[in-house]
Formats: sequence, structure tokens, C-alpha cells
Amino acid sequence: MAERSKLAAGPAVKILLILLFVGLAWRVFSLGMADTQSRFHPQQALQWKPRHSAALFLLAEQQAANANQHGEAKRNAMAALRAYPLEGRAYRILGQIADAEKKPDQAFVLYQKAVHYSPRDLESHLWLLNYSLRTENAELAVHHLDRLLRMQIDLLPPLIPTIAGLATQPSSQDALIKAMLKNPSWRLPAINTLTAQQGASTKYAVFFDRLGKTHGSLSEREQQAWLGALNLDQQWPLAYLTWASQLPAATQLELGNLFNGSFEHEPLAGGFDWQFDKVPGASIGLESRDGISGNKALHLNFEGRRVPFNGVRQTLVLPAGSYRFSGKGLADNLMTELGLVWSVQCLGSGEILASGEPWKGRSAQWQAFSLDFTVPKEHCTAQSVFLKLPARIAAEQEIAGSLWFDAFRIQRIQGLTERDLNH
Repeated sequence: MAERSKLAAGPAVKILLILLFVGLAWRVFSLGMADTQSRFHPQQALQWKPRHSAALFLLAEQQAANANQHGEAKRNAMAALRAYPLEGRAYRILGQIADAEKKPDQAFVLYQKAVHYSPRDLESHLWLLNYSLRTENAELAVHHLDRLLRMQIDLLPPLIPTIAGLATQPSSQDALIKAMLKNPSWRLPAINTLTAQQGASTKYAVFFDRLGKTHGSLSEREQQAWLGALNLDQQWPLAYLTWASQLPAATQLELGNLFNGSFEHEPLAGGFDWQFDKVPGASIGLESRDGISGNKALHLNFEGRRVPFNGVRQTLVLPAGSYRFSGKGLADNLMTELGLVWSVQCLGSGEILASGEPWKGRSAQWQAFSLDFTVPKEHCTAQSVFLKLPARIAAEQEIAGSLWFDAFRIQRIQGLTERDLNH
């Protein structure tokens, strides 16, 4: 009897195991089909699994786009939350419907839940950003702005008007500066975009002044962007003050009518130290040589090619008055038809205030030189002192050899006459 029972139980167990396996396989298959269909065809996915949270959410999202289906969208969003209570995007659908029903306070609560459970949901952050701007909550607006840009920097162009508004309003500057002090990835791109706008030097003057003075300073690239905006708008005195204020204390001791006139250190960024252009056929650098005043001097070397040279300059911000630009130079077999000439020019108007004697040929020793000029009271808030080859045609551009300069100064000339001195 026992043997017969065992023989009878054997096929039954096998059948039960087969049924269990088939049931499990079917469940796995149906779940897989539901997951696959949920991405594009939520209604078909729900036929495989009626409580599929992702399918319910997607269906609710599709229905929420149609005002006539808001009731169904709300039911499906609620069903998605029952199936998976941590589906934050379902709260976003409910918030969207509440907003459409003119219930902003209720919508705000729902969108807050959406970003709590789904912190990377861009649409929820965007709605909360706009809501915060409408309710003048700068701290919250900047928080969601920061989250959006940290997640997707491509959103920067459409959000630049928002950043511009926050930067220009006194009530929101603190919040924006506080966020930027954390050095988010969007800080430099935003600064570059703001400073490239027309009239940026006027619109953002207070903001950049505060940003530069709060817990540190602007980075070198940020300072270059801001100074570029100031120079573009011909705000040279403000640009100079901004640049000078960012210099280390020891370097500020070198400030004067001309900066780094002894060429002891490599030019600093920003436009009020020497600017050396890269010119094919010419090299510009700071090197040592006998007879210089310090450790280095300006050295220009030419390879015997045609060079449209205008590669050495410094921007000045001198008040109206008379001045003398002086220094010393040495020409070392400088072969050129016209010679290189130092000039001083008004920026903006382009008026040439003075030009010196051309440098060419060979000097047996260092030669002192000076150039007097007068800055007018109008239309000359900034000037440029520059070295140029005044060639008019290509044939006059050919130049070979080298040239040295050192010990530059610009001094104010009092203009006293002999009669003034006697009195």
C-alpha cells in the first residue's frame, strides 16, 4: 500500500511543480510585458498588471495635458501613489491639476512633495521656481534655480533672464550671491553670459561689486569677463578700480600712472598691465640683459618677415593734465624701414596725443627717451600707450633684429614757467 501511495504521489508532485513553474513564468512574463509597455503604451501595460505604478503615472501624465481628462488623471495619479507611495512625479500631476483649478497653495504643497520624493524631477523644480518668483521668495527661487542648473546646464540660456532679474534686484542679490559662493558648475557660464550682454556694466555693477567683495574675490576668468564688459561699455575708470581692488596688497604698492614699468613680473590679466599680442614673425617676452634696471626687461625679437606689428600696449586712466612718458631702450640690429614708434592715444575718440621718435638700427648702449603729452578734459577718460610699426603698405612691414626697453615711467608735469618759479 505504501509503495502504491508513493507511486501515486510522484506524478501529482510533478504536476504541481510544473503548474507552479508555469505560474511563475507567466508572472515574470506578464511583469516584463507590463514594464515594456509602460514606457510607451500605459493602457496596454495596465492590462498585464492593473496596479503598475509607472504605467499609471504615465497615463495620468498624458491625461493631465487635456483639461477634459483631469478627473481621470487625478484618479490614476492617486492609484500610482497607492501602488508606489514614493512616486514623487505623481504628486507633480496632482499639483499640475490643482494649479489648473486655481488652487496655488494646494499646488505648492503637492509640488513640494514631488521634489521631496523625486528630487531630480525638472518640471517640479521649474514650477516651484516660477511660483517662488511670483510670491517674491528669493531664497526658494534661487534654491530651485540652483537645482535645475546643477542637474541640466543646458537650461542656462532660457534661465538667464531669471538670473539677470535676481542679480539686479536688491531684494534677491543676497540669495543669488550666497548660491554662487558655493561655486556651482553654472557660476562661470552664467557670469560669462551676463557680462556679454549689452549694457552689462551698468545693469550688474552693484551685483559684481558685492560678489567680488563677499568672502573672497572673483576668479581670474570671472574678473576678465567683468572687466571685458566694463571696457566694452567704455567704463574704463570703474574697470581700473575693480581691477586694482582685486590685486594682492603687495602688488597694489606698484600702482601708479603706469603699472609694471620695470617689467619685473609677467603681465597680470585684466587689461591694466601690459598686453602682449601673439604676432607671427615676432616674439615678445621679459628677459635679462646687461644694463637693465632690475632683473628683467622687455625684449622684442623679429624674424625678418613682414609683421603688422602693434603687439605691446597698456591701458591708462589718467586725469586731464600734462604728462611725460619716459624710459630707456636699446636697438640690436633692428632692420626696418620705418622703425617702431611709441604713441599715446585717447581710447574711445582715437585721438593721438603724442608719438615718439622711431626705434631702428643699432644702439651702442642703452638710450634714455621721453615723450610729453597732454590729456584733454573731455572725451579722454582712458588712454593707451602702445608700440607700433606704422607701416602703410605690406612692403614696409618687413622687420628683423631685436629691441629692448626698461625703466618706464609716466610723471605728471606741473607746467611751471620760470616766471611762476620766481613767484
